Amino acid sequence: MKTEIEYQQLIKDLIYLFAIIQDLDENRKYYHAVRVGLLSERIASDMLPAEKDTLFFAGLLHDMGAIGSMDHILHN
Repeated sequence: MKTEIEYQQLIKDLIYLFAIIQDLDENRKYYHAVRVGLLSERIASDMLPAEKDTLFFAGLLHDMGAIGSMDHILHN
């Protein structure tokens, strides 16, 4: 039986994989989501230290709704 820590790590890994898949779908800007996540975390460490992990994952997912969308602003 998995512990809660193992489940939390699994969720973190899945979010990271979604971010990588999104970057591959755009066919450019590799590690864009990771870079945004790291920058978000760095800014949060100065402004909102208690929320830096949350903002890292928010940065990873910031373009999630745009997967496969040709109407996304990046395609125009």
